[in-house]
Amino acid sequence: MTSPSDAPGVPAPLPIAPEQGERMGLVEAVARYALGERMISLDPARAALDPGGAVRVVEGDLTIDGNLCLDWDYWQTLGLVVTGDLQVNGAIVNAEMESGPFLFVGGRTRAGAIIAGGAEFLFEGDVQADDIVLGHYNDGVLTFGAALRAPAVVTMDHHLEIRGRLEGRRFDTLFGGDPWSAVFDMAPDMLEAFDDNAFRSLDRVLIPQVMAGRPVVRDDLRQPVG
Repeated sequence: MTSPSDAPGVPAPLPIAPEQGERMGLVEAVARYALGERMISLDPARAALDPGGAVRVVEGDLTIDGNLCLDWDYWQTLGLVVTGDLQVNGAIVNAEMESGPFLFVGGRTRAGAIIAGGAEFLFEGDVQADDIVLGHYNDGVLTFGAALRAPAVVTMDHHLEIRGRLEGRRFDTLFGGDPWSAVFDMAPDMLEAFDDNAFRSLDRVLIPQVMAGRPVVRDDLRQPVG
Protein backbone atom coordinates (compact mmCIF):
# COMPACT_ATOMS: atom_id res chain seq x y z
CA MET A 1 0.00 0.00 0.00
CA THR A 2 1.10 3.56 -0.64
CA SER A 3 2.38 5.27 2.47
CA PRO A 4 -0.24 7.72 3.76
CA SER A 5 2.52 10.22 4.47
CA ASP A 6 2.93 10.60 0.69
CA ALA A 7 -0.43 12.36 0.46
CA PRO A 8 -0.30 16.16 0.13
CA GLY A 9 -0.73 17.97 3.41
CA VAL A 10 -0.32 14.86 5.55
CA PRO A 11 2.41 15.09 8.19
CA ALA A 12 4.85 12.23 8.44
CA PRO A 13 4.19 9.94 11.41
CA LEU A 14 6.26 10.63 14.49
CA PRO A 15 7.98 7.53 15.91
CA ILE A 16 8.20 7.36 19.67
CA ALA A 17 11.47 8.72 20.97
CA PRO A 18 14.19 6.26 22.06
CA GLU A 19 13.94 7.49 25.64
CA GLN A 20 10.25 6.57 25.68
CA GLY A 21 10.50 3.02 26.94
CA GLU A 22 13.03 0.31 26.32
CA ARG A 23 13.81 -2.31 23.73
CA MET A 24 13.03 -5.77 25.07
CA GLY A 25 13.22 -9.25 23.61
CA LEU A 26 9.89 -10.56 22.33
CA VAL A 27 10.04 -13.77 24.35
CA GLU A 28 10.82 -11.85 27.54
CA ALA A 29 8.02 -9.34 26.94
CA VAL A 30 5.47 -12.06 26.23
CA ALA A 31 6.38 -13.82 29.46
CA ARG A 32 6.61 -10.69 31.64
CA TYR A 33 3.28 -9.20 30.56
CA ALA A 34 1.42 -12.47 29.88
CA LEU A 35 0.85 -11.40 26.30
CA GLY A 36 0.50 -14.98 25.09
CA GLU A 37 -2.60 -15.32 27.25
CA ARG A 38 -4.01 -12.01 26.08
CA MET A 39 -3.24 -11.76 22.39
CA ILE A 40 -4.03 -14.25 19.65
CA SER A 41 -0.95 -13.52 17.54
CA LEU A 42 1.40 -13.99 20.51
CA ASP A 43 -0.06 -17.24 21.79
CA PRO A 44 2.83 -19.78 21.67
CA ALA A 45 0.28 -22.54 21.08
CA ARG A 46 -0.75 -20.90 17.81
CA ALA A 47 2.58 -19.72 16.42
CA ALA A 48 6.26 -19.93 17.31
CA LEU A 49 7.70 -16.73 18.76
CA ASP A 50 10.75 -15.23 17.07
CA PRO A 51 13.58 -15.76 19.60
CA GLY A 52 15.54 -12.91 18.04
CA GLY A 53 12.60 -10.54 17.85
CA ALA A 54 12.29 -7.38 19.94
CA VAL A 55 9.51 -5.04 21.04
CA ARG A 56 9.33 -1.53 22.45
CA VAL A 57 8.03 -1.44 26.03
CA VAL A 58 6.81 1.66 27.88
CA GLU A 59 6.28 1.10 31.60
CA GLY A 60 3.64 3.62 32.55
CA ASP A 61 1.93 6.25 30.38
CA LEU A 62 2.84 7.33 26.86
CA THR A 63 1.87 10.51 25.02
CA ILE A 64 2.50 10.90 21.29
CA ASP A 65 2.12 14.34 19.75
CA GLY A 66 1.22 13.18 16.26
CA ASN A 67 0.15 10.00 14.51
CA LEU A 68 1.11 6.55 15.75
CA CYS A 69 1.68 4.44 12.63
CA LEU A 70 2.06 0.73 13.24
CA ASP A 71 3.38 -0.37 9.85
CA TRP A 72 6.73 -1.94 9.05
CA ASP A 73 7.95 1.18 7.24
CA TYR A 74 8.10 2.96 10.60
CA TRP A 75 9.10 0.21 13.05
CA GLN A 76 12.20 -1.87 13.63
CA THR A 77 10.57 -3.91 16.40
CA LEU A 78 7.65 -6.34 16.35
CA GLY A 79 5.31 -4.27 18.47
CA LEU A 80 4.61 -1.74 21.20
CA VAL A 81 3.63 -2.48 24.80
CA VAL A 82 2.27 0.35 26.95
CA THR A 83 1.46 -0.74 30.48
CA GLY A 84 -0.29 2.52 31.43
CA ASP A 85 -2.40 5.03 29.52
CA LEU A 86 -1.84 5.95 25.87
CA GLN A 87 -2.60 9.44 24.59
CA VAL A 88 -2.20 9.95 20.84
CA ASN A 89 -2.77 13.51 19.65
CA GLY A 90 -3.44 12.20 16.18
CA ALA A 91 -4.52 8.86 14.74
CA ILE A 92 -3.48 5.29 15.47
CA VAL A 93 -3.07 3.68 12.05
CA ASN A 94 -2.15 0.25 10.74
CA ALA A 95 -2.56 0.64 6.98
CA GLU A 96 -1.08 -2.70 5.93
CA MET A 97 -3.84 -5.24 5.43
CA GLU A 98 -1.83 -8.39 6.02
CA SER A 99 0.49 -7.59 8.95
CA GLY A 100 2.06 -4.94 11.12
CA PRO A 101 3.60 -4.43 14.58
CA PHE A 102 1.22 -5.31 17.38
CA LEU A 103 -0.08 -2.85 19.97
CA PHE A 104 -0.93 -3.64 23.59
CA VAL A 105 -2.24 -0.96 25.96
CA GLY A 106 -2.87 -1.93 29.56
CA GLY A 107 -4.52 1.34 30.59
CA ARG A 108 -6.86 3.83 28.98
CA THR A 109 -6.46 5.14 25.44
CA ARG A 110 -7.42 8.44 23.81
CA ALA A 111 -6.87 9.07 20.10
CA GLY A 112 -8.31 11.05 17.24
CA ALA A 113 -9.07 7.92 15.23
CA ILE A 114 -8.12 4.23 15.16
CA ILE A 115 -7.63 2.26 11.96
CA ALA A 116 -6.48 -1.35 12.28
CA GLY A 117 -5.47 -3.71 9.49
CA GLY A 118 -3.31 -6.83 9.55
CA ALA A 119 -1.76 -6.19 12.98
CA GLU A 120 -3.26 -7.11 16.35
CA PHE A 121 -4.36 -4.29 18.65
CA LEU A 122 -5.50 -4.95 22.23
CA PHE A 123 -6.78 -2.09 24.38
CA GLU A 124 -7.47 -3.39 27.89
CA GLY A 125 -8.75 -0.12 29.37
CA ASP A 126 -11.46 2.28 28.28
CA VAL A 127 -10.93 3.85 24.85
CA GLN A 128 -12.14 7.15 23.46
CA ALA A 129 -11.74 7.97 19.78
CA ASP A 130 -12.87 11.39 18.63
CA ASP A 131 -13.58 10.23 15.08
CA ILE A 132 -13.73 6.87 13.33
CA VAL A 133 -12.72 3.41 14.58
CA LEU A 134 -12.28 0.98 11.70
CA GLY A 135 -10.98 -2.57 11.26
CA HIS A 136 -10.18 -3.66 7.72
CA TYR A 137 -9.47 -7.04 6.12
CA ASN A 138 -9.41 -10.41 7.87
CA ASP A 139 -5.76 -10.89 8.84
CA GLY A 140 -5.75 -8.66 11.92
CA VAL A 141 -7.46 -8.50 15.31
CA LEU A 142 -8.86 -5.41 17.03
CA THR A 143 -10.00 -5.96 20.61
CA PHE A 144 -11.42 -3.50 23.11
CA GLY A 145 -11.35 -5.09 26.54
CA ALA A 146 -13.48 -2.42 28.23
CA ALA A 147 -15.71 0.46 27.17
CA LEU A 148 -15.34 2.11 23.77
CA ARG A 149 -16.56 5.61 23.02
CA ALA A 150 -16.49 6.60 19.35
CA PRO A 151 -19.03 8.15 16.98
CA ALA A 152 -18.66 5.35 14.41
CA VAL A 153 -17.16 1.85 14.61
CA VAL A 154 -16.82 0.18 11.21
CA THR A 155 -16.04 -3.44 10.41
CA MET A 156 -14.74 -4.44 6.98
CA ASP A 157 -14.30 -8.23 7.15
CA HIS A 158 -12.31 -7.83 10.37
CA HIS A 159 -12.12 -9.48 13.80
CA LEU A 160 -13.35 -6.52 15.85
CA GLU A 161 -14.45 -7.29 19.40
CA ILE A 162 -15.84 -4.91 22.01
CA ARG A 163 -16.04 -6.61 25.41
CA GLY A 164 -17.38 -3.60 27.28
CA ARG A 165 -20.01 -0.96 26.59
CA LEU A 166 -20.10 0.78 23.22
CA GLU A 167 -21.04 4.44 23.26
CA GLY A 168 -21.47 5.06 19.57
CA ARG A 169 -22.84 3.37 16.49
CA ARG A 170 -21.54 0.27 14.78
CA PHE A 171 -21.53 -0.44 11.05
CA ASP A 172 -20.65 -3.41 8.83
CA THR A 173 -20.06 -2.00 5.37
CA LEU A 174 -18.91 -5.23 3.73
CA PHE A 175 -21.31 -7.95 4.89
CA GLY A 176 -23.91 -5.98 6.86
CA GLY A 177 -25.12 -3.85 3.99
CA ASP A 178 -24.44 -0.51 5.68
CA PRO A 179 -23.74 2.20 3.07
CA TRP A 180 -20.66 4.36 3.39
CA SER A 181 -22.90 7.41 3.13
CA ALA A 182 -24.30 6.46 6.57
CA VAL A 183 -20.80 6.82 8.05
CA PHE A 184 -18.82 9.45 6.20
CA ASP A 185 -19.20 13.17 5.72
CA MET A 186 -17.44 13.23 2.37
CA ALA A 187 -17.91 14.62 -1.11
CA PRO A 188 -19.97 12.44 -3.49
CA ASP A 189 -16.94 11.47 -5.56
CA MET A 190 -15.16 10.18 -2.44
CA LEU A 191 -18.21 8.15 -1.44
CA GLU A 192 -18.38 6.72 -4.96
CA ALA A 193 -14.74 5.68 -4.66
CA PHE A 194 -15.58 3.68 -1.52
CA ASP A 195 -18.57 2.07 -3.21
CA ASP A 196 -16.33 1.10 -6.15
CA ASN A 197 -13.36 -0.26 -4.15
CA ALA A 198 -13.43 0.30 -0.40
CA PHE A 199 -10.06 -1.27 0.40
CA ARG A 200 -8.22 0.82 -2.18
CA SER A 201 -10.04 3.92 -0.98
CA LEU A 202 -8.79 3.38 2.55
CA ASP A 203 -5.28 4.08 1.34
CA ARG A 204 -6.12 6.83 -1.11
CA VAL A 205 -8.90 8.66 0.71
CA LEU A 206 -9.57 7.75 4.34
CA ILE A 207 -6.11 7.28 5.84
CA PRO A 208 -4.69 10.54 4.45
CA GLN A 209 -7.74 12.35 5.84
CA VAL A 210 -7.47 11.02 9.39
CA MET A 211 -3.69 11.42 9.48
CA ALA A 212 -4.13 15.06 8.53
CA GLY A 213 -6.48 15.45 11.50
CA ARG A 214 -9.59 15.99 9.37
CA PRO A 215 -12.86 14.58 10.72
CA VAL A 216 -14.55 12.06 8.42
CA VAL A 217 -17.60 10.93 10.40
CA ARG A 218 -21.03 12.49 9.85
CA ASP A 219 -21.98 15.19 12.34
CA ASP A 220 -25.22 13.43 13.35
CA LEU A 221 -23.22 10.41 14.52
CA ARG A 222 -21.45 12.59 17.06
CA GLN A 223 -24.69 13.06 18.96
CA PRO A 224 -25.32 10.90 22.04
CA VAL A 225 -26.97 7.57 21.32
CA GLY A 226 -30.60 7.67 22.42
